[in-house]
Amino acid sequence: MAKHDELIGAGSFDSKFKNVIRDYYSYGFKSYMELQSENDKGELKPTTKTINNDWNRLNNLLKDYFEWSVDKKQVFFMSADSWSMPVNPFHRIYRFCRYNERDPKCFFNTIFALSKKVRLLRGVESLEINDTLSDGYLRFEDDLERGNPLTSSELLCFYPDGAPLFEGENNTINKKLKELKEMGFISDISEHRKKATHRWLLKEKTLDQLLKNGERVDPNFQAHFIDALDFFSKYASLGTVGSILLGRFSSTSKSAFRFKHAYYMQSLNDYSLLDLLEAIEKQDWCKIDYRHAVTGESGSLICFPLEIRMSATSGREYVSFYEPFSRSYSHLRLEFIDHIEIVSKLEGIDQAIVQADLQNVREALKYCWGASTTYEPIGNAKQKVPLYAIDMKIACDFEKEGFIRERLAREKRMGEIQLYPDAIGFKVKVTDDRELRPWLRSFYKRLIDLKGLNFDIAEDLAQIVDVNENGLRQHDTSFSPSMPWSIPPTCHYQSRPSKAHMQLFNEYFSIYYAVIGAVLMTIYSDDREAFLEEEIQMIMDEVIKAYEAQLGLQSKALLHDTIWELMQSGAFMKKGVMEIKGFWTGKNQYGMWQAKPDPSPNGRWAVAYLKKYQTEERSFNTAILPLSKLECRWLLTILSDPKMTLFLNEEEIQSIRQTLADDKPLLLASIIQTDRFAVSDQVKQQERNFMNLLLGAIEHHQKVFIQYNPRHQPEFSGVFYPIMIEYDQRDNVFRSYFYSEKRQTITLMNLARIEACQVLKEETFAYDSAYAALEAYRGEHQASLTIELSEEKNTPDRILYELSPWKKRCRYDRNQKVYTLTIYYQDNDWMELVTRLLGYGPVIRILDRDSNIYQEYQQRLKEQLEIEKSKASFAGV
Repeated sequence: MAKHDELIGAGSFDSKFKNVIRDYYSYGFKSYMELQSENDKGELKPTTKTINNDWNRLNNLLKDYFEWSVDKKQVFFMSADSWSMPVNPFHRIYRFCRYNERDPKCFFNTIFALSKKVRLLRGVESLEINDTLSDGYLRFEDDLERGNPLTSSELLCFYPDGAPLFEGENNTINKKLKELKEMGFISDISEHRKKATHRWLLKEKTLDQLLKNGERVDPNFQAHFIDALDFFSKYASLGTVGSILLGRFSSTSKSAFRFKHAYYMQSLNDYSLLDLLEAIEKQDWCKIDYRHAVTGESGSLICFPLEIRMSATSGREYVSFYEPFSRSYSHLRLEFIDHIEIVSKLEGIDQAIVQADLQNVREALKYCWGASTTYEPIGNAKQKVPLYAIDMKIACDFEKEGFIRERLAREKRMGEIQLYPDAIGFKVKVTDDRELRPWLRSFYKRLIDLKGLNFDIAEDLAQIVDVNENGLRQHDTSFSPSMPWSIPPTCHYQSRPSKAHMQLFNEYFSIYYAVIGAVLMTIYSDDREAFLEEEIQMIMDEVIKAYEAQLGLQSKALLHDTIWELMQSGAFMKKGVMEIKGFWTGKNQYGMWQAKPDPSPNGRWAVAYLKKYQTEERSFNTAILPLSKLECRWLLTILSDPKMTLFLNEEEIQSIRQTLADDKPLLLASIIQTDRFAVSDQVKQQERNFMNLLLGAIEHHQKVFIQYNPRHQPEFSGVFYPIMIEYDQRDNVFRSYFYSEKRQTITLMNLARIEACQVLKEETFAYDSAYAALEAYRGEHQASLTIELSEEKNTPDRILYELSPWKKRCRYDRNQKVYTLTIYYQDNDWMELVTRLLGYGPVIRILDRDSNIYQEYQQRLKEQLEIEKSKASFAGV
């Protein structure tokens, strides 16, 4: 088998995919010099060869989605606006898990052997078993005839590898069968005699069954279901599972969704997230190997994971944990986790103390604003954490600035709002008030009172003004964060690698297996019993072409030969000959396939391959391969999400629940969305009213008549061409892009403000032309902004990660230790950038002085300074 360098083993996922993409996509300023460091022997690691190999692998898999750096000696970067991506491109890398040459033979033969929808073409004769007189063979024939579950030794007959048949269990095969059982594809029915005998049964929960049950409720269920998968694969936690489910369909329509400023790279954390969720669910202790976000220093800790905290605004994901040796609780960024092990035995901790500490921690987490714990993290679980009571007032003209009230209602988290005649009061209790500072800065120009926060607004304003007028402050080189967590040398424990991630990053879900399965099903569902080599080659070419968009550059070149090797191996087809009759006249007719030619003076023989199986089904992934345990649990999880009602009605939801009745959802309560904006019930209902209507019109390219009520403009109506539905992850709202038939321009509408919508079913439009107009519109409205940022604390990591969904360019001046960042944005997003940049205070400097962003930025600072002067004057200072 050819060497496929784009495939990696499960244990290399972080080092070869997650960490590399973080450096190139999230950061995008590193050169060879920044990527390498000296080891104990004075060698630069990783080597330039390793760096280039990793870079080339990513190019193979993700080339079409990003802009890439041209000169790698200067910088490595990959950049794109997340809005432009119809799918999450990082889901693709989960489809390139390495496998051994024998694995597909074992996998497909096992599934075909156990499936009731697939039969041996010539019965037991197709297996060429020599030992036909033993009791084992007779039992095997009987099991096949009756459709009984098969034993491990019986399954050996479908892919003989030299092991004796019908002589007990086979450890190699049992290992693979247990993996399939763990994945949820098959079940084990053990017979207990003198020695337990495993009998294997294929699960019956297929995608086809789920669709059939749903279509009994609603004929349009499949379209609704695919739209739901499309959305939740980009919206929900572990959305990678949704992309795997979508990949089971042989062909799907183009995505009708675009996500604004989506943190697609979060899917790289799904690998570790699955390990952590399983540990939380089973209440296991973990050993985590990690690296520091600022220094890059590596370390390990033993901890008890409690919950996962996610930010829609910054894109960061954390695991909240308790560390027993220092009796502390804290948070750890998922992208800096390198390895997770399950601790099966931990000595030297007092369970009574641990339980008392955990009670304190769980109470404290209720008052955690984001992912910061306390000023002093060491020992903060020993007692109840003190709370900071923040009390603030924000000036608001309710007639003209109702959006301020709406914003606070969306962003208040655990806080409380109180209305005054000309202001809004906000109160909240938190464990660490420092986390509120960026949020408070976003209210500069209207922050009229602030109590309880260890923060001097006047001093902060003075520093920001100074930086923007005189340049960034000299970086404080004395700041060198230490690694607070370590495993004491006296600690005795036993651990094993967590394997939950294998349910996700697995060869069974690889694009290679998808193509192999499609080739086999095309052959086995054909009426012909045997195929000439050129016929098989043609089938392989057609299938590979159908999957071309999902393949890497290397797999496009090598997959054909890889599959042909499998076809020739005897695992799926048997080589022989067929007699060609009438070849002298040019009207060929093929005779019966034979293992060896029967010479005839009037005939000619051609090499041919007899297929092993026969089926009426066309799709392996929808009709034959059952849904995995992870797929079932993820589906059940998203069914409980309120946004599911945008796509499926209650009857459709119940049909899925009934199909998956024996499974359970993933642990929902352990995932906390810290800052996802709240929306009103009225908004939710409006979005439900029009979502499926617009999705159907987009799919069928139908015009719509719409009445729309903008916030600050007169109501209007007209005929529009629906092009795309946009989900704004930060604002938690849906908008749709239309082409106006009357004005012949692009119009963006908030779904919640649509008064009425009617699909004009008989009137269609040229979708490609409308989409081209949308792309031209976005190109015309693209703007850019350049800022400088210092190395102070972890500013580069914070801002580069937060702005990673934007198309951007970052340069690093090693001598000045200053980063120059250019952000490319849609000009109607300029106010959002003002709000985001204000939060960083005096560690950034805006260079584009003529931009409306800078003008608004400065105006807010000026007005807040006036407020501070008035307060000082009133206080008699």
